Amino acid sequence: MARIDPAARVRNHIGEILREGPVDFDHLVDELVARELQLGPDPEDRVDQVIASMPTVEFASPPDTGDGTEHDLTDLAFDRVALLDGLTWTVPVSALDVASDTIHSRALGLLFIPLLQEWCHFEGGGSVDGDSDERRTAALMGDPDLAEDPDRSRIDNVTVPAGWLAAHGARGGGFIEMRLDGDTVVGSGVDEAAKATPEMIAALRDIIDPDAPEPESLFVHDLLFRVLVHHPELRGATLPPLDELFAAAGLERDSLWIAPAGFDFAADRLGRLVEDTADVYGFDGPQTAAFRALELAWRKFQADEIRDPEDLADAGRALGDRLVVAAFSDNVLIDSDATGTAGQLLAFALGLRDVTASKRRTGAAAAWLVAQIHAHVGRTDQFEHWVEIAHREDPDHPGAVHDLAWFAFDRGEARTARTQLASLATDAVAHDLAILDTVLAPHAPKARRNDPCPCGSGRKYKHCHLGVDEVGLDDRLTWLYRKANWWLGFKHRYEAEEMAWIRGRHSDLSPEQLLDRDPLIVDAVLVEGGRFAEWLSERGALLPTDEAMLAQAWALIGHSVFQVTDVRRGAGVTVRDVRTGDVIDVDERAGSRDLRAGGYILTRALPTGTGRHQFFGGITLVPDASLDRFLDVLDAEPTPVDVLSLVATTEAPPSVSNREGEAMVFCETTWQLSEPDQAAAILDANFEATVPPGEWTWLAPIDDDPDPAASTDGGRTVRGTLRIEADRLVTSTNSIERSEMLTTVITDVLDD
Repeated sequence: MARIDPAARVRNHIGEILREGPVDFDHLVDELVARELQLGPDPEDRVDQVIASMPTVEFASPPDTGDGTEHDLTDLAFDRVALLDGLTWTVPVSALDVASDTIHSRALGLLFIPLLQEWCHFEGGGSVDGDSDERRTAALMGDPDLAEDPDRSRIDNVTVPAGWLAAHGARGGGFIEMRLDGDTVVGSGVDEAAKATPEMIAALRDIIDPDAPEPESLFVHDLLFRVLVHHPELRGATLPPLDELFAAAGLERDSLWIAPAGFDFAADRLGRLVEDTADVYGFDGPQTAAFRALELAWRKFQADEIRDPEDLADAGRALGDRLVVAAFSDNVLIDSDATGTAGQLLAFALGLRDVTASKRRTGAAAAWLVAQIHAHVGRTDQFEHWVEIAHREDPDHPGAVHDLAWFAFDRGEARTARTQLASLATDAVAHDLAILDTVLAPHAPKARRNDPCPCGSGRKYKHCHLGVDEVGLDDRLTWLYRKANWWLGFKHRYEAEEMAWIRGRHSDLSPEQLLDRDPLIVDAVLVEGGRFAEWLSERGALLPTDEAMLAQAWALIGHSVFQVTDVRRGAGVTVRDVRTGDVIDVDERAGSRDLRAGGYILTRALPTGTGRHQFFGGITLVPDASLDRFLDVLDAEPTPVDVLSLVATTEAPPSVSNREGEAMVFCETTWQLSEPDQAAAILDANFEATVPPGEWTWLAPIDDDPDPAASTDGGRTVRGTLRIEADRLVTSTNSIERSEMLTTVITDVLDD
């Protein structure tokens, strides 16, 4: 009789083992086997698969022996939450921190991870959040004396539940000691911080040796986890403020990285950036070297180390590779948002233009780079000017062709845009080509190119109305909406990607998949995030007049909840805005096939050019039980985070338990039977037979039943079911505890 334990049971046992501390992977497998878990023909692979479904479990490399070899151990598995249980982090707090209930995320150390992932919560409820700017601004306005705080504009703050710091004794200029107790973070204000002990210093230096001949940097969280894994004597200790602890060990911190004091972090950052970018873009050796030359020149320019234009010569030569220039542009433009260096970046690009102007290919690349910077800061006229220069000098430059197509796309020049996009021969523009084909399909040329124009002007059609046949506004709605999306993808792509992570908190799909499939993400960024109005201010002048006027109306309409009152399958729906009471007829072919009268949806119903309406930004079903929550959020001028977090919560798995108070986890176990008929007879004697034959019910004894009056089977609770399929016995329960209990019962009766 052979069976394989369900993943839920294996996870449960792995959790029990790792709660005792990190375990060598091979030993973990051996312990699971010793507990008589059935892991199949390849136990290591089975355990590896189960661990992959446990987000709190990670692996740490074996410790370095110091002689160039490693201990004879496989990687150590550990549970991140269990490893931190009982450990106290000392966090400095200022008066502004206490008034605004904000904390510097870096000072939280490893406690930040379980709080952010909501694997644990603060005493009294709640977790960390990211709206620190709003909290700190409100505190400053309420008490001008707080403006003297030297850290008032500190970045990377997170918020804690309102009033939590003060309620736990935190005072400005002091500290808050925060300890993870099980799944709860408890706090206590103190005036003096703990000091670094020799044991703590030695543990840090064991992982990063400050005296190593070739020191390397480590990600701070990796360092701290490795310290706790390899030095169990520190578990449960009270750590001093991290910056003080690192300094005592001879270490220095650079954002999220740490290394021995005096380490060249600038060179290290450049090396990591070059390596990561080369991986993303698939650079070969020469391309990697060219990208490094560009990045190095940019860093020297920022540091005012470039005194002569000739110092840019190597970087200018690097512009000969278009992919390298595109990668550099993408990296530095995103970084310029955070550092405010767009003006300096423009000066750098113009310097590159000066040293490459006489060279056709590199000069065009420099002009295109200048154009991208103008586009990023919203100077649309200068953007087009420099794109035209780049295209004139290098008509085959794909970036310049793409950008000219973008201008034609926004201006409504469908045929020009289609010709230019098609010349790029890339799948990345397939969606835009499909939109243009749809627009142009019902508006085929009215005459051949060299025929007289049908308008009667006497000119040839190709010189008169070819390419400017009028397309009705209602036929351009998807095209208009796509124009805003195109700009958002260029200007705020990373913002949309961040929102996809929030939207996918409880989804089985990855953020990338959600960004492709759920238009609500981008629409929330455009509308609730204010980016639609920003797009209009930058590129609205390019739009045809009727589109610009309609887009202005669209910018004023946010998301709302609608009740579907009538459905016309394949044609449209009638909806009532629950917040305003307005009744609207909406043209909706695809969505109308899945909607039902009486249901609630989250969407935007936007006006068309003929006074009708269409849905844009997708259609999200609103559960009846969540209606009030949706209305409360939408009535409070929500941010994209508010809207997407709310939608994400509707996908969160329900927290339910069975009658015995056990967490509901549906478990199915399969047994291999050598004598099915004999097994069936034994099961008949020990379980309640049901119809059809070959199936049984496992009932709780009356004396053990927690609620016999509420039971449905003769006053007794059904704990599980059993059935025989050919030569297999399949058992099903709704909790891990019941699965283990039933396994014991079956083993006893069948083995006898």
